[in-house]
Amino acid sequence: TAPINVTAGQLGQSTKLMSYIST
Repeated sequence: TAPINVTAGQLGQSTKLMSYIST
């Protein structure tokens, strides 16, 4: 029920995914 938390979670996963791909 907290869109902000969901967005933050997705952003965190995206950052990790991008970092993983970059590495």
